[in-house]
Amino acid sequence: MDSSALWNKAKTFVQEYSQYHIFCDSDADGISAGLLCVKGLESLGKIATLTTRASREDILSSDEFLSVDSSYSPEAIIIVDLNPVSFGAYDSFRLVFGEIPLLIIDHHEIHAYADALFIHPQELFGIRGDRYCSAKVVFDLFSSVTSMDAHSWIAAVGIVGDMNERFFPEIVKEFPQAKVLVDYIFCASAVDEESLLDYIAELRLAQSFDEALRIPNPHPEVALAVQEEIVSLRSQLKAGEAVHWHIISSPFSISGWVANSVSVDFPGEVFVILREKGNGFSMSVRAQHSRIHVGRAIKSVASRFGGGGGGHAPAAGGWVPSSSLEEFKKAFEEAIRSPQEFLVGERA
Repeated sequence: MDSSALWNKAKTFVQEYSQYHIFCDSDADGISAGLLCVKGLESLGKIATLTTRASREDILSSDEFLSVDSSYSPEAIIIVDLNPVSFGAYDSFRLVFGEIPLLIIDHHEIHAYADALFIHPQELFGIRGDRYCSAKVVFDLFSSVTSMDAHSWIAAVGIVGDMNERFFPEIVKEFPQAKVLVDYIFCASAVDEESLLDYIAELRLAQSFDEALRIPNPHPEVALAVQEEIVSLRSQLKAGEAVHWHIISSPFSISGWVANSVSVDFPGEVFVILREKGNGFSMSVRAQHSRIHVGRAIKSVASRFGGGGGGHAPAAGGWVPSSSLEEFKKAFEEAIRSPQEFLVGERA
């Protein structure tokens, strides 16, 4: 299907039904994309409900699908900044929802669906996913069918949260304090699901950017913990290391925030920020302006040690069991030192 036909199908989808449910990722881009779906659908006179979770693994679980089906009985579903195939959740989705119409808007891996509409910036605009966040795709989609001018601040939050500022400066410059809301989303999601859902509910009620800024940081203690981890990491940095490793000591889920902060200050360097989770370690991997595609590298290496992962060229995530951590670290450093198969190409 060509890009214009795909775009027109997506436009039809968001206008065709009366009641929608949105599943969105729990980071700033995902939350912004989800809220933009809600605002856009409401502008079109539709009913829209929204689900996310502070722990990404729970967003597309069978239990969550069953809960949404029994609570809301939607006519159509939109999944944004997430891909059910990547989460191994598509079969359970169809088992619960049957043939319900589904639109997936994502900027990570591209997948073909026989019975769902999938849109991705690479296929729509020929632009790599790491340069066109989900919130911007959603904003563009709804802007093509209704006025979204009053909600452009939400798009700015997603753009800043996904580090796409240089690609969409015209939106970001209108809202120079967008990072404040990005940080507040991180603070809420770092604590627990209830905190995140409460903060999203307040953002949803905000009628303007100024009104959103007046909502206080739900957990300022998280921002303090992030700064402490950054100071600790910086004290350990050594020149010439293939990879900078750091294990988070804080109880909060802040590895992504720490990784984003340090990688911006050290472009070209590879950072892997780890946090104990279950019987293993979750990780946030960053390499800004690097020739290495860390998403492909993590996916390849972690899978060899009973884990998994993936993501974009400059930003990715993954998990490995504790018993394999040291072997994984050695293998990942080897991959980074000889990265022929993981070099950044035109597609990311």
